[in-house]
Amino acid sequence: MARPSIIAVTGATGFLGPHIVKNLVARGMTPRLLVRTPAKAAGLKELGAQIVQGDLSDIPQEFTSGADAVLHMAGLIKAPSEAVFFEVNEAGTARLAQAAQSANVPRFIYLSSQAADQPQLSGYAASKRAGEAGLKAHYNGEVLIIRAPAVFGPGDDATAPFFKFMIRGILPVPGGQGWKARKLSLIYAPDLARVIGDYITAKPLPNAVQTPAGLPSLTWTEFAKRASGVMGRNIRVLPLPLGVLKLIAGVNSHVLRRAINPHLTLGKLSEFLYEDWSVRDAIESPTDFETALAETMTALSAPKK
Repeated sequence: MARPSIIAVTGATGFLGPHIVKNLVARGMTPRLLVRTPAKAAGLKELGAQIVQGDLSDIPQEFTSGADAVLHMAGLIKAPSEAVFFEVNEAGTARLAQAAQSANVPRFIYLSSQAADQPQLSGYAASKRAGEAGLKAHYNGEVLIIRAPAVFGPGDDATAPFFKFMIRGILPVPGGQGWKARKLSLIYAPDLARVIGDYITAKPLPNAVQTPAGLPSLTWTEFAKRASGVMGRNIRVLPLPLGVLKLIAGVNSHVLRRAINPHLTLGKLSEFLYEDWSVRDAIESPTDFETALAETMTALSAPKK
């Protein structure tokens, strides 16, 4: 009997991790997780994952040895400086690519970000684009880069504030000229896990860059309208004054960034203000958007255990 495929996975202790592990195990694969603190991955081990202690600064040989593919999801979405972004998102990816090359891992799937489409917008976006380049420079096997759009779902700290405001009937968005026309694309976390599983099992891998979206194009007004149907109440879009946001982001970037590592920086604001994050194609059979919204909001409303 052939052994199960071993998928070496980084970044699995994030909110997407359990979805990925469940999906791979259900396909008969063995996820091998690189984690800094094994105790945080105890639940993933119970799901069927192997655990290897380490991080992108020190990658144990046992992590990539004998693996059939690497799925690289680890990275920073906020950082105290641009240098830290590049150390993790670029240099860390390059080190992992070298480790995969040395171990003769035949395929490498990198969960990048749609922000990498526009690297001029922020240090984060530039570091993700640089990570893609570092992967290609240090690895010669099959490569797939997934520039994921905004990922949402229960347990995601990054998008939770928006959903919590919607529970109260308000959707705050960056204002400024043309705010109503700005477009975003979204994917529900379980859908992204399923699509990644499909990519991993594809022979050969799809084209070099994919941007899977459950909802390929949506304005903030459309988002609020569809969320209103889920909540059974009107959700009002509240465009926040751009001058105020720039002031807050400027203070965060130049005064508070190293102390508290805030999410809203000038770079992140530039990403929010970009006019068109839509994509051309939707994934096949996405979770109904209203169902995904309902599950996400229900989880936020549930009492903490």
